[in-house]
Amino acid sequence: MFKKHKIVFSLTAALLGLAVSDLNAKSPDATYHPFPDGYGYLKDGKVLSDAVEKGDTIPLREHGWRLWAGIMQEPKGMNWPVWYSWPNATGIYKNPDATYKPCPVGKAQNTGTASAHKAHGLMALNKANIIQDDLTLPAYPVPEAVIKAYPKATYLDSNGNCTIMDGKHFQSNGDIMIANEAFSKEAADWITQNKLNRKATLVDLDAKGFHLLDAPKKHIVTKHMYWPVKKGQMGVLPVWKEDYGPNFTKYAGYELWNETIAIDPTGKKAGQEVQTKYLYGVTFDGLDKDRIPQLPITKTSKVHDIKDFYYHQVTKEDWKSFDDGDKAILNAASYWAYDQPFEEGDYLVTISMHINTKEVPSWSLNSVWWTPEPDKTIYSQNKPKDLKAKGPWRHYDLVDSYDITPKPGFNMPVAMNPYIELVIHPVATNCQNCHIRAGYKSGYQSKECPDMLEHLTTDKACLLRKLLTDYQWTIPDRAY
Repeated sequence: MFKKHKIVFSLTAALLGLAVSDLNAKSPDATYHPFPDGYGYLKDGKVLSDAVEKGDTIPLREHGWRLWAGIMQEPKGMNWPVWYSWPNATGIYKNPDATYKPCPVGKAQNTGTASAHKAHGLMALNKANIIQDDLTLPAYPVPEAVIKAYPKATYLDSNGNCTIMDGKHFQSNGDIMIANEAFSKEAADWITQNKLNRKATLVDLDAKGFHLLDAPKKHIVTKHMYWPVKKGQMGVLPVWKEDYGPNFTKYAGYELWNETIAIDPTGKKAGQEVQTKYLYGVTFDGLDKDRIPQLPITKTSKVHDIKDFYYHQVTKEDWKSFDDGDKAILNAASYWAYDQPFEEGDYLVTISMHINTKEVPSWSLNSVWWTPEPDKTIYSQNKPKDLKAKGPWRHYDLVDSYDITPKPGFNMPVAMNPYIELVIHPVATNCQNCHIRAGYKSGYQSKECPDMLEHLTTDKACLLRKLLTDYQWTIPDRAY
């Protein structure tokens, strides 16, 4: 049985053979802005620990709301949220030796996507568990206009599918959602200085029998999702209304939700109802025929003012700062949503975000998503009354997940973000159960640990012989 070795932030260079220059490397973004003061980050450690021990979710949720509001504030001199200035997965996990085969122009593309590959890979690894077996996903072929406009930002992956490269600011999600995986400076430094962004390091540690990586306390990992909205016209967004219950085991992504809303950049038609259309060029091969929607999806949608969202209008300066990967990601999302390219002056609206911090050893896991009816569900509860943050943070729902041991005979509750989880996971999942499994040679599901709502600990037999990466899937998923 492997011993519970840990790697801490002060790990010696000799252990991993690090060069001095690696240890002295500066943050990859010179304009970095830390998490702002006044929102409880690193101030409530004992409160959080006591609440986890007692199973008291109120102070935990209040803390999550403060984190969410704080991370969306705009630092002085910047018109993006604070996380936009942070190192992201593109830079941290960039392989300098990678070579790419370009996508052919004028030839039908295979219908795979980055998110589909990830989900099907999970299924292949974890075929024994029925909950994941029938999760067939839709496919988003890269629009030919994107391949022609940004040939250096599209490539054929190992399965022969045309895929969009990660950009300087955004990471390719393989669907309409525009992702950014951002890391606090301390998190980025810990990963890069210890060379945890390289598979060779993980292979070496695994061979030596290491079991637990241990990130520093001052450590934030995020995943943020934007949705495109065209200037001068109504945007369209599918919204989650608990369409599928926890026993539903098939695909339940946003394309199959029952309700959409319209987003008015002018706000003049807020409260009215209009006809909307969205979703172009998507295929649903393998999905039950009676569940395949008629495309484009046409619905009567209630109009919401764009000010109900955190949003950003892309300026000429923004467009110049984007690389071809960013532009390809934005354009593909806009073509899939509206059958139109993304342009300067178009908008990005925040629809969801994970905010994971190491303030307690078992992590503070919080996730938000936009809701058309704030304060209507259990996920709107416990908003701090004294929180006077800028922006519509109250128009979002929040789910939290901590290492709270459930009562005997009970499982952990379903805790997932419908926008982020349901495009690759079944409904019945829990953030803690998922993230504690993160590790080298570790899968989301396994024969030994099949229950997605079981309360797991790192000494559980099914996790004991794994190199666990301290609640962080980005390390094993992206290491090159």
